Amino acid sequence: MRVAPREGFPAAPRSGVETILWPALMPEFQARLLAIEFQLGQSEWWTEAELRVHQLGQLGHLLAHAQATVPFYRDAITAAGFRVGEPLTPEIWARLPILDRAAAQTQRNALTSRAVPPAHGPVTELRIDRVGPMRLPITEMAQLMRLAIFLREQIWHPRDLAGKRAVLRLDDAAAGSSDGRREQNWGWPVGVLYETGPQTVLDRRATLDVQVDWLMREEPAYLVASPADVLALAREFRARSVELPSLKGVQSLGGGWSAELRSACREAWGLPLVHFCRAEEVGPLAVQCPEHEHLHVQSEQALVEVLDDHGRPCGPGETGRVVATSLNNFAMPLIRYEIGETAEMGVSCPCGRGLPVLTRITSRDSTP
Repeated sequence: MRVAPREGFPAAPRSGVETILWPALMPEFQARLLAIEFQLGQSEWWTEAELRVHQLGQLGHLLAHAQATVPFYRDAITAAGFRVGEPLTPEIWARLPILDRAAAQTQRNALTSRAVPPAHGPVTELRIDRVGPMRLPITEMAQLMRLAIFLREQIWHPRDLAGKRAVLRLDDAAAGSSDGRREQNWGWPVGVLYETGPQTVLDRRATLDVQVDWLMREEPAYLVASPADVLALAREFRARSVELPSLKGVQSLGGGWSAELRSACREAWGLPLVHFCRAEEVGPLAVQCPEHEHLHVQSEQALVEVLDDHGRPCGPGETGRVVATSLNNFAMPLIRYEIGETAEMGVSCPCGRGLPVLTRITSRDSTP
């Protein structure tokens, strides 16, 4: 059955496109991605309690898989009291140990599943530079869920897909060039499914002067960069007293963001900031509400816990460390993974979505 795109997208997906990540750009792959997106459009209106029940069910499957096929977790899951066929409770979950970055790097082999369920699709590897570097085995199913969250973000914050997008990121192919490199479309996932304008990419290691001059030459409609890079650029535009009238939107992609960053965007470009919180190891974690400046946890993709100094869940207005678990990556489960950020919990959102609210996220280190 064909899944119709929702508001914010053209009428039909592209059919003949180049391979970017997999050779799986077949109509059935596109249909699966859009079907997941359709389901997300329903589940975002579930209550927080309904979402929690769904998460516990997903986490139960994840623990059963990890207990049986992932050496690193076998004893810890058993010791926490989890038994296959019995309900997973919050008490059992809270007894599971926290996984830190160092262990994720040094225990990669023990954390890798010995038998990924065939239904989760082929396993590929992601290179993650912010932790070391690290190579993360990931299933096609987990990739699909990540891509679906990026599609949700576009639906929540519709952009003119015909516009040019400028992306500032670590990019070895663009390193050393003041002009960066050009791509025909916006890339995964929007540019693969739909006709978009071009994309220009500059390596973020370029000097700030090069970055500003690049944006002035390219005249993009949209800018995508880490929070730290957006802030530096906004300050530089203000310091130079120059404008970028072509710019229609600014998206920061990464961990923490601040009120200062939002103010800097308005002062430099007269635009609000749209923030997208992700940790590459576990995927998208929180997306800015389409009606407010706080973020909604992406509960269908990951369990996000905000814990105080005693390991207890924080309530509204309280700040704690962020611990995240991907619900879908059965190739290398990262269970209760501390991402290196702190966050403040918010109250239920007036928009009506049951997805939990984060009112602030702060990086605990200098890694963008």
